Amino acid sequence: MKKSILISLILIFAAASWISARKREYKYTSSNAAWMTIISGKKKAVNYYLDISKNGNVVYRTEIKNKITTRKGSVPSQIAKDFFREAKNSESSVAENSKRTKLIFYKGEILKISFYLSGELRRIMAPLVDFGEGFSYAFNQIKKLVKKLPIDENTIAFISAEPLEDELLDKFIKDAGKDYKFKLIETNTLRKTKSLLNAIKQPHRLVPLKSEKELKEIRKLIRKEKLYGLRTLFYISTTRGKFKCLITNAR
Repeated sequence: MKKSILISLILIFAAASWISARKREYKYTSSNAAWMTIISGKKKAVNYYLDISKNGNVVYRTEIKNKITTRKGSVPSQIAKDFFREAKNSESSVAENSKRTKLIFYKGEILKISFYLSGELRRIMAPLVDFGEGFSYAFNQIKKLVKKLPIDENTIAFISAEPLEDELLDKFIKDAGKDYKFKLIETNTLRKTKSLLNAIKQPHRLVPLKSEKELKEIRKLIRKEKLYGLRTLFYISTTRGKFKCLITNAR
């Protein structure tokens, strides 16, 4: 009798753990995350990248001169929730302040952030101060914590995709020539390189590459499909549009 009760308890605990794991996995999806880059026009300023999920999981990458550091861990979920609330509220602040801010001459910190708002993936770029006091406070709370996170030893590189439009498109046409014709790469082909497909689905996000095998798969695709570019910077045309893809080091 005791044995059957013990087995039942083990099964219940295993089921609960599986459900919990499924919930945690879901929270890693793009609809539950925000990713951003912070750049500054000041000399010797540190430019960095921050990726945060609503459950508090964080990736923080900095590049100072030739030194690259990636930190990974988590912050309290309540702090993450506060950040997402303020990010949602910041849209109106940015819209109001952007009318009197000219980025071309701005020397302070500029924030480029992507997150889902009303079911739509948005990309907002503006001076950090334009996001409002509430956002700045929540952002600085996270910034203090991520600097203390352990260094990520597992990720070897990141891949990111940026829509080929505006200035990027003009530069591409100048380099490749206006007569260059893209070959459309179908989704079935992209599924063989899952990390690249994820990057295309989530523009501007640094998607982690955790093995040399993943890197080789991407480079194999570049060679096989004769994509324009190099091993670390290439261009691709998909059913989702045309993208500039970049592979960056994690350390």
